[in-house]
Amino acid sequence: MFMIGSHIKAVSRRYDAAMSETHVLEFIDGLESRPILRKANATERLLSGGAVVHVKLGNGLPVGWATVRVSRPAESFVADLCAWLCPASDVDITVIDEDYSARVVTANDW
Repeated sequence: MFMIGSHIKAVSRRYDAAMSETHVLEFIDGLESRPILRKANATERLLSGGAVVHVKLGNGLPVGWATVRVSRPAESFVADLCAWLCPASDVDITVIDEDYSARVVTANDW
C-alpha cells in the first residue's frame, strides 16, 4: 500500500492505551520524503485499539482516498491488492473507500 500511495497516514493506538495516546505516522509525499510521527489530534483519535491506514492513490492508479482498517467479494482495486498482499494476516483487514466497503481478509484464515 505504501508504495502505490502519494500520501499515506497510519493511525494507531495500543489496545490498553488512552485515546489521547493515539499516534499518527504520515508520509506526505509517499516514499519520496521522510515520514512524520506525531500525536493524533482530537478528530484522528481511535475509539478502540488497533490501526487505520489511509492511502491517497495516484500515479496512474484510481485517484482518491482509500482507507484500510486493521482490526469477500472484491470489486475494488485496493481490496484485491490487500487480499493478495496479506492473505495470512493475524488480524482482520477491512477496506473502505468511496464506493466500496468489505472485509477482505479474515484473521488466521489460512
